Amino acid sequence: MKVKFLIIVLFFLSPAIFGQCNASFNSTATSVCSGGTVNFINTSTSSSGYVWKINEVAFSTSTNSSYLFPAVGNFFIELIASDGLGCFDSTTTLITVNQTPTINISLLTIILYTSDSLYINFSTTGTLGGTFYFWDFCDGNTSTSATPFYNSWYTGGGTFCVCVEIDNNNGCSDADCEIGITVIDDLGLEELNNLPVSVFPNPSSGDFTIKLPLQNNSTADVFILDNLNRVVRTYNDVQESQLLIERIGLETGMYHVVVETDQRRIVVPMVLN
Repeated sequence: MKVKFLIIVLFFLSPAIFGQCNASFNSTATSVCSGGTVNFINTSTSSSGYVWKINEVAFSTSTNSSYLFPAVGNFFIELIASDGLGCFDSTTTLITVNQTPTINISLLTIILYTSDSLYINFSTTGTLGGTFYFWDFCDGNTSTSATPFYNSWYTGGGTFCVCVEIDNNNGCSDADCEIGITVIDDLGLEELNNLPVSVFPNPSSGDFTIKLPLQNNSTADVFILDNLNRVVRTYNDVQESQLLIERIGLETGMYHVVVETDQRRIVVPMVLN
């Protein structure tokens, strides 16, 4: 009789022997883009303590948990459940993290004329082979260009956009958009080039001066672009009719001086020897 009594006591005092606790959970996704978060919903039974691990490293002791995955790769999420009486159980699921691309548009201006071409420059990170680009200009035209390019809008008096979406073909994408591109009817290229903006001396081997068509307290923004159309100098709200530019830091080569007023945008080529 003593042996039977001992067996009965062990049965009630040692539930771990019979596996009373059970670890289980659901995840909101098993595949995510880098920078994305997955939530983990605990569905364990007969348990009161929990440890969450990612690739064998603990990151939470909450009942439910979540994790932001910054890096690409395969990650094992493990839940260890216990009942406080010696029972432990665990379960694991695999989360696959795919590369997320990013894209950022860089425009020199959002105001231009029908005779101008706007340089669409952009930078990306995390793009994979076969990444798809889709450009929209809010004028019915689109593009799939994967390199910087020029775009023109030939209808003056309108407001347009430069919007892009890139897709890595793995469920991960990004987008950027510049709205409010204003296109104004101008006088045509010949008359535009005859407007009173000049650079002297041109060519120049040192400092040079830009003559600006300013009057009646108007102002201008002046940009100097190198031969790759990168902005190397910026002068905002210039009020003087002549702007002296110091040569220091500007290498030999072809440049463009861009002058923007509240009425128009003028581009003048120049050479530094």
